[in-house]
Amino acid sequence: MKQFTLRSFLFALVVAFSLGVSSCKNKAKDSSTGSDSVNTTTVSNGVDVASDEELTKKVQDATKDYPEVQATVTNGEVTIAGNVDSTRYTKLLQAINDLHPKKVNNLLEKK
Repeated sequence: MKQFTLRSFLFALVVAFSLGVSSCKNKAKDSSTGSDSVNTTTVSNGVDVASDEELTKKVQDATKDYPEVQATVTNGEVTIAGNVDSTRYTKLLQAINDLHPKKVNNLLEKK
C-alpha cells in the first residue's frame, strides 16, 4: 500500500511538472525563419494561437492513435474526453499542450 501511494504521488508530481513546464513555454515566431503563420491570433502573452480550423487538424493528428479519445476545438480551447491508458495519459496531454491552445479542458479518464 505504501509503495502504491508513493508511485501515485510521484506520477502526479511528474504530470504536474510536465504540464507546468509546457504551459510556460513562450515561443516567439520570427518571420525570417519561414515559419507559417496561417490563421493565427497572438494572445496577450505573445504566443501565437492557431485558428479553430487549423487547431482542429492538429488535434486530430495528435489524437489519431487514441481511438477512445474525442476532442473538440471551440474558440481556441481544446476539450478532450474519453478513456486513455494511464501509461499514455501524460504523452497525450503533452501533445495537446504543445499545440498551444488557449486552454485545455481535460475530461480524460485513466484506465
